[in-house]
Amino acid sequence: MLRNQYPELQILVVSGYANNEGITPDLSRLTKPFRTDELAVSLAGLAKAGR
Repeated sequence: MLRNQYPELQILVVSGYANNEGITPDLSRLTKPFRTDELAVSLAGLAKAGR
């Protein structure tokens, strides 16, 4: 719903179940457990994509 209202909104799905069906494949994902450097890379990628 948010993506429809704000198409430029960058979303990162963080979950132990991020690969499950029902989550649209075009969303960035970070599967638990993750390291802080992996989170930093994911967030930097979203920031870069949002420019």
